[in-house]
Amino acid sequence: MIGIVMAGGLGSRMKLNQEKLLLRYKKPVVLHVTDALRSSGCLKRVVAAVSPNSPETAGLLKARGVETVQSPGRGYVQDLGLILKQTDDHVLVVPGDLPLLNGGIVQRIASLYDPDRVWTSILVTRRFADPLGLPGEFATRHGGSQCYYTGVSLINAHRIDSAEPVRESYEICDDERIAFNLNTAREYEMLQSRKP
Repeated sequence: MIGIVMAGGLGSRMKLNQEKLLLRYKKPVVLHVTDALRSSGCLKRVVAAVSPNSPETAGLLKARGVETVQSPGRGYVQDLGLILKQTDDHVLVVPGDLPLLNGGIVQRIASLYDPDRVWTSILVTRRFADPLGLPGEFATRHGGSQCYYTGVSLINAHRIDSAEPVRESYEICDDERIAFNLNTAREYEMLQSRKP
């Protein structure tokens, strides 16, 4: 299985003068993600998808020895689709803005992989995320619960055929390490106020 970090977004909702993934929480946020994937011990390769929107992030990742691939920077879904067309492997996809991600939760998620499923989206329940002040942007229902997407997915790229729609499966993993997605200035303030 390979890990793909989506690291090419604009971060426009935060209205920053710098690239969002370079915001610091002890170290640049994107490094929390790449370090978590690398330290998990369950991935044979870690690749970061960068774009023209994230040249400094790309430079930092390359300097740290993280393999990068160029995406057009049109959006998470579009960029991921293009990358998957060039991939013939089992894939764990994570957004680059999960500052609490660590090797333990990466192992837990990887253990949920089922090669018979083409695409498994990892969800957190609303009843878990809302009290933490971490409402998701995109929601769905699963197992009788209202859930939020985390942006984390397990994909069997061998079985993706662009001519057929992909049937999505779900797994719920109520864990702050994947629920805390850094999308707004308020979330960054919450992150900075956390005890070390």
